[in-house]
Amino acid sequence: MKKARSKLLYHVLIGVCVFGAALGTVRFVPELPWEYGAQLGLFAALTVFMYSRSVAVENQMNYSLGTAVVFPAIFLYGIGAGILISLLAAFADFIVHRKSLDRGLFNMGQLSLSAMACGLVYGRMGGTFGYGVWLTDVWAMLAGGLAYIVVNVGSVTLITAVAQGRGIRRRLGRVLRTADNDLIAWFWGVIFTLFAAQYSTWGIVLLGFVFMHFSRFLEMRIRISVERGLRKELERELLLDSKTGVYNFRYLNQWLSDPTVEPTAALFIDIDDFKMFNDEHGHAAGDRALITVAQLIQSVIRADDKVIRYGGEEFVVLLPNMTRCQAEQVAVRIQKALAGTTFARQRGRITVSIGIATCPEDTVDKHQLLALADQAMYRAKRSGKNCCQSWGETAAYHSI
Repeated sequence: MKKARSKLLYHVLIGVCVFGAALGTVRFVPELPWEYGAQLGLFAALTVFMYSRSVAVENQMNYSLGTAVVFPAIFLYGIGAGILISLLAAFADFIVHRKSLDRGLFNMGQLSLSAMACGLVYGRMGGTFGYGVWLTDVWAMLAGGLAYIVVNVGSVTLITAVAQGRGIRRRLGRVLRTADNDLIAWFWGVIFTLFAAQYSTWGIVLLGFVFMHFSRFLEMRIRISVERGLRKELERELLLDSKTGVYNFRYLNQWLSDPTVEPTAALFIDIDDFKMFNDEHGHAAGDRALITVAQLIQSVIRADDKVIRYGGEEFVVLLPNMTRCQAEQVAVRIQKALAGTTFARQRGRITVSIGIATCPEDTVDKHQLLALADQAMYRAKRSGKNCCQSWGETAAYHSI
């Protein structure tokens, strides 16, 4: 029922956008200054090129300089020209990027309403439509540009929140992170407007040629940035343990292979009697327990600290620039967090034995640092389990 209401609201919003764009078209397009038909044709061709070169990011937003062509069309030829160019832009985007019909209709309505809002605010702020526009109209252009961005961001936020069933605030934050595209487009749109007002047709041709080449550079830069982000995400996934979500042994090997040596405390953590826990509660409960232990460890350490699943029920925690005393405090916090947590339905309990070694106090060799922490962990096991032991010390620190 809820999904049906969301779908209905989604189509209602698209219908409102399309209806608003249709009203704007009927009201303002007849006022087009057709004596500037040649210049409008240049803007139309440039718009099609720009939107055909747009780059999709996160399957949601398209990055391009297309909006930079819409702004001068509004400021130079009026609201009708802005609506017409916006409709053409949305249609080109729909055809080139093979978007769904509902998304294509929404883009037509959304871009047209944004252009209409921009033109209305620009005129209300005293902006001069036509080739008489000059530096004195920049403030009106700023107000119009902000109106464009508000309508654009607001409509995209609302429609995506409804389509994906997520909160508007969450979607707004995500959309705002891509609003810099509109700000850049507005800046270049103002430059384009002033240049075209000064040099007329030749100004449009010259700056349009510059925009075409710059859009190719922008497309290349964004594609490289997107691919780099995807590569980093893939590399990150390769370094994560699929079960617990913390780093895996491959990450630890990379850290061990790095010749850089920095002050670091290492915790070697082993779950006590984990085989007995699995036998009593089942392997599914054991898997959930591993996940919970990993999350509890992460909850008591710093953002730059690293939790690594060493294998089975063993974890390694790397604590950069931390002293032995501070590392012991972290170990005790981990054990306290586990003491207050119930595992499995039968109110099972889990404890851990923790070994601690520090660099450079105990060693400056990373492999040996890990080995010493491992040996200290076995000392904690022999001391009765559920405690932490630092390398080189005889006292065991028991959890509360």
